[in-house]
Amino acid sequence: MSKSSIHISNSSASALLHNERVFDVDYAIDDKARNDVYQYHQIQDLVLEAKADYSFHQKNNRSMNKSAKLIKEAIVNLNEHHTIDDVKELCKQIKKEFGYEPMHIAIHRDEGYIDKSTKEKHYNYHAHIMLLNYSFDTHRTIRPTKTTLAKLQDLTASSLKMERGVDKRISKKVRLDTHQYKRAKEEEAQKLNYNFK
Repeated sequence: MSKSSIHISNSSASALLHNERVFDVDYAIDDKARNDVYQYHQIQDLVLEAKADYSFHQKNNRSMNKSAKLIKEAIVNLNEHHTIDDVKELCKQIKKEFGYEPMHIAIHRDEGYIDKSTKEKHYNYHAHIMLLNYSFDTHRTIRPTKTTLAKLQDLTASSLKMERGVDKRISKKVRLDTHQYKRAKEEEAQKLNYNFK
């Protein structure tokens, strides 16, 4: 059983190509038909709505700074039994507590690695949640603090009924991006005589 974890980073609408498996990925170990997708909003439409709202509430209809990051992506650890409804409930709680508007969910059940000696598949169950990083209440982008992010980890564990991972401030672990993680797993697999995909 995986421990709960959620990580939010900047993203773009093009992440949907990966999330919806428009193109095959070389680390899939199963059919992409096992994945689930749910869309709340058209991402570009909601981004334009946020920009218009921002301008409307500024003096002289000032435009939003071009460097503003309106699209965030949360990657959430899951276990095999989690459903799209579980992730929708998490999204509902995240919106209520932190203000992020969910736009799109993709659950990936096709990634992982294969044990070379036993041929057993080990899955990396997770969800990608595209979020609008803008509050229509405050008419500003959302700027979480370290305390807010720790609360987000607590909420995720509680919502998904998973054991919470060790607080980063205690473990001192550095989160790896996707490519770093894959490279680390490949090196680990070679040491353990696994065939990691």
